[in-house]
Amino acid sequence: MTRLRSDNPRATTTGFRTVEVIRNPFGRPPVIALRNSDRLLEDGVSEISDLVPLVDGLNKSLSDMLVSSEYAGRPRRFASGIELVEEPVLDDLGVPTGETVTVKPVPRGQLDDGQ
Repeated sequence: MTRLRSDNPRATTTGFRTVEVIRNPFGRPPVIALRNSDRLLEDGVSEISDLVPLVDGLNKSLSDMLVSSEYAGRPRRFASGIELVEEPVLDDLGVPTGETVTVKPVPRGQLDDGQ
């Protein structure tokens, strides 16, 4: 262990000088088990054990939201080989307005539900 001292009360990383060096007789830092228990011979209990179910529920909710966002945010294709077609937008009288809209040309009756 090394003891340091500074003559400046506001010293942070510089301005310290070594006062004393104490050798560690064990050769390595001592590690002591501290049990979180009322009794010395009982096993310890985690401080956060009551929070585990709440955190698990939060993680599931966040995962569900991410999956729903990914599912709803991406277009889904349910058929292959169908080309998209641009059709003109018509007004109430059937006259083209100069705009176009992209549609899937699936004739009525070719879907599974008959629509």
